[in-house]
Amino acid sequence: MTEKINDKKTEFFGGSSRVEKAHRDAMAAILLRRMASRAPARHSWGIRKFQQGKNPSTYRQEKAMNHVELENRVRARDARSANKSDPFVGMEAIFLGTSGSMPTSFRNATSFVVRLEKGSLMFDCGEGTINQLIKCVRLTAADITKVFISHLHGDHCFGLPGLVAASEHVRFDRISAKQDTSIPPIEIYGPRGMAAYFERLQDIGASKFFPQVMFHEMEDPMFPIEQIEMKEKTKEHIKTIKPDHDGIYHVCETDDYTVKAVLMPHKKYMRTFGYVVEEKIKPRMNVEALKKEGLPPSPIYDHVRAGKIITLPNGKKIDGKKYMFPADPGRKIAVVYDTTDSSPIIDIAKNSDLMVHESSFDSKLSKLAREKGHSTSLEAAKCARLSGAKALALTHFSPRYTFLQSSNKHSHIVGIETMVEEAKEELGSNNVVAAADFMSIPIVRRPRKNVDGKLDLDDTTHLNRQ
Repeated sequence: MTEKINDKKTEFFGGSSRVEKAHRDAMAAILLRRMASRAPARHSWGIRKFQQGKNPSTYRQEKAMNHVELENRVRARDARSANKSDPFVGMEAIFLGTSGSMPTSFRNATSFVVRLEKGSLMFDCGEGTINQLIKCVRLTAADITKVFISHLHGDHCFGLPGLVAASEHVRFDRISAKQDTSIPPIEIYGPRGMAAYFERLQDIGASKFFPQVMFHEMEDPMFPIEQIEMKEKTKEHIKTIKPDHDGIYHVCETDDYTVKAVLMPHKKYMRTFGYVVEEKIKPRMNVEALKKEGLPPSPIYDHVRAGKIITLPNGKKIDGKKYMFPADPGRKIAVVYDTTDSSPIIDIAKNSDLMVHESSFDSKLSKLAREKGHSTSLEAAKCARLSGAKALALTHFSPRYTFLQSSNKHSHIVGIETMVEEAKEELGSNNVVAAADFMSIPIVRRPRKNVDGKLDLDDTTHLNRQ
């Protein structure tokens, strides 16, 4: 009665979204039996609703869709609880919303988070994102330090006011309780016009978004926005970011990571930003070799780290560069939303550990995707293949799709897993997954290298969790 959900995971994803399959199937079967018998139950309203004013053919189709929706809810619930106890590996991809254009009963509007050791980075913030944060067992609103907006369509930014307000409540509560008051202001990066949007909200409502927000606005040379009248107080909270001669926006940089962005086509009147987050790895010294040279740990190690020529007490000169390990590769995640052509991001997304790419439609609807300004699963996989991404996560699905494959019995249902299979074939790898709300994917560190450039086989920081 119930189609089995494909629960096979690739080696890359390991246990990132492991579920209790037996428990899930049992729960789905119980709920479906209740619906079929019309017994008083939480989901029985759905069948009664479908029965009202529907002809038999339409009723059977909608009833079948309701069965699928029920399994989707069970699967989303188990995905949320399954990763509660998973260990944190230093970088993690967490999906808070995976629906495109509008939320559904089992997918929220678009939002994606890169969780790091020091703070978390949010990419897009559709409506209802704060509710997803409340439900998420891996994050809280206070963890979000920076938000990156791809473009100013509502399903990608209408959740910002709620997020900022919730963060301010956390700040106020900690100040009242005389706890940690060092929560930094939320920094919002994205297209020009965000600060004006918040100013209008503040003028017509009672919320006070300033001074707990700092805006970093990136201008699009192709679609310049006319001068927006804003208060001087608002302008104090705006910084402008311009692209370099290659069209790359160097959005932000800390001691731990860098974020870059490029513009990609979306609508005739708007382009969208694609982002790449890359971890910064500090270089390591070959301390044992320095000790053999008679140079114990001391402030002179700073000169070694800088690659300078050093004269030892015995008169011998050594080149600091020769005592530094080759730079370790940092982990990298590319995020692509709402575009008809993601090729501009390929260069800066080279060798990403994970590419998160919108997949609004399957390949059969490529013409519709072009008209709507979106990508298909095949186009997402092509971008991942050309950039050398090690894994691909499809997201931003049109509400017309479901989790399950279509079947002979319910041929009108088009499955998201069909899109996954298309992407696997194009990418030439099984490291493709359809993102679901609350799914988390650990980004494990790659193996380090020795001085001679060979992999350090004794280093286990790159091993995936099981």
